[in-house]
Amino acid sequence: MKKNSNFKFVSVKIIAFFYLIATTLSCNFNSVDSGYNHDVVIAISGTVDGLPRDVSYISGVTEMNNAEYSVASAVPDQNNSILLELASPPFKYLYNIDGFFTNNSQDVQLSNHYAKVNSLGIYAFDEKDNYAGEIFKDNYKSNPYTEGYFYVTLLYSDRPLRISGTDADDYNKTITYYNINLGEGWNVITARIEAVENDFYELNVFNGEPDGAEWYFEGPNLSDQKFKRLFHH
Repeated sequence: MKKNSNFKFVSVKIIAFFYLIATTLSCNFNSVDSGYNHDVVIAISGTVDGLPRDVSYISGVTEMNNAEYSVASAVPDQNNSILLELASPPFKYLYNIDGFFTNNSQDVQLSNHYAKVNSLGIYAFDEKDNYAGEIFKDNYKSNPYTEGYFYVTLLYSDRPLRISGTDADDYNKTITYYNINLGEGWNVITARIEAVENDFYELNVFNGEPDGAEWYFEGPNLSDQKFKRLFHH
């Protein structure tokens, strides 16, 4: 299983805005309570409308130093329905939470500096294990990178963790406001553009997801060009 690009894990600030090809994946999150009275996700189920016919399986992946670990895999049925039951990634595929904040912002508060985290990439492969594309979730159709645009992702934490405060990044022209409670396991996280002024973005990052998002597939030519997942390094 190998993709054509080297996706890396960068800060929430590096969300690039490019063109999309949107198809629909209806998807449900199955969850349990774990830490801070917060639900963590144990499975993803849904139907991929418009998934290419040559896709043989879909894999949920965490990445570390160009190495990949599959935490879930599913073969679409004849209706392109899938079920990804999410496992916990090994310790060596987790990053220290301090690595999220490239500016070492003093305005971001962490309840536990020893927490280890990583994000989930959802990829499609053909029967020869060739990378076919990536699956994303956002509200691009109704809000293409304007105020109100949001992107949804899954973030794993090895323990309960509270993230709050503000992180300013002049280089990437972003101000990010964090308000996240993570449970031990996989957590649904949203980043939403609250304001855009002079190409400067204000982002709000919080638990759960608003209404209006859709899952969609992108082939390698487009998905390789951008950092569309919420958390990178």
